[in-house]
Amino acid sequence: MNYTKGKWSVSYNGERDELGRYSVTTDTGRVATIQPHKDESESQSNARLIASAPVMYEALKLAQLGKGDWRGIIDFALAQVEVSK
Repeated sequence: MNYTKGKWSVSYNGERDELGRYSVTTDTGRVATIQPHKDESESQSNARLIASAPVMYEALKLAQLGKGDWRGIIDFALAQVEVSK
């Protein structure tokens, strides 16, 4: 599978841009723009979920092959998405 490698993160430390959008970025640029939702926490959660996609993908591949510490990678990916309230 071909996708943008590297760490994906929510830009501006979770702050929205001037149009109320969150961006998911890498070292090489923007991967996705999340449109605003009436519930800001949902927009931010959507951005975090998308940003964790590469880590989740790698964990699923390891689990499929029965290799590596895929449970640890899944825990790491979920921790990126789930934020204490």
